Amino acid sequence: MIGKPYREGFVKNRYVGRTFIMPGQGVRKKSVRQKLNVIGSEFKGRNVLLVDDSIVRGTTSREIVQMARDAGARKVYLASAAPPVRYPNVYGPRQDTMGEAGVKDFIITSWGALVLPKATPPAIVNKISAAVKQVADDPAMKEQFLKAGALAVSLTPRETEDFAAQERTKWKEVIRISGAKME
Repeated sequence: MIGKPYREGFVKNRYVGRTFIMPGQGVRKKSVRQKLNVIGSEFKGRNVLLVDDSIVRGTTSREIVQMARDAGARKVYLASAAPPVRYPNVYGPRQDTMGEAGVKDFIITSWGALVLPKATPPAIVNKISAAVKQVADDPAMKEQFLKAGALAVSLTPRETEDFAAQERTKWKEVIRISGAKME
């Protein structure tokens, strides 16, 4: 113990998610400032020690130090403390996988597809598909997707139709089991 009073200097906006997993440094910096609102009276004219419990990229730490300075802190000290990581999970405390919870072979993915009108001639579909594949297979494009936390995958039109049909079947069953109804 350091023998100093503990005070809350920021109010957290619980509607802003985990900033370190957001795509792009600009978005992360902006989100930290939206997530944490400074209580100016806790900083003005004071020397403060900020404790950050999780330094992943350092974005939050840099921003809160600057926010404390902007609020009038004379000196700002930063310390980081954290317990040992036993169950790494970017969303917080360890959570069971769907398999551990008793739901076997359940995979959730977020995906998108380029959809064309049904009457589009096959030659045009194939030409567009080849162009999309060329872009998706480009190493620089793959790197951009990875930076955003995504994986670029290119499927043929037939593979895309098959995948979409499997997804519809899976989610139809999930909706049936859950009892969810349209309002």
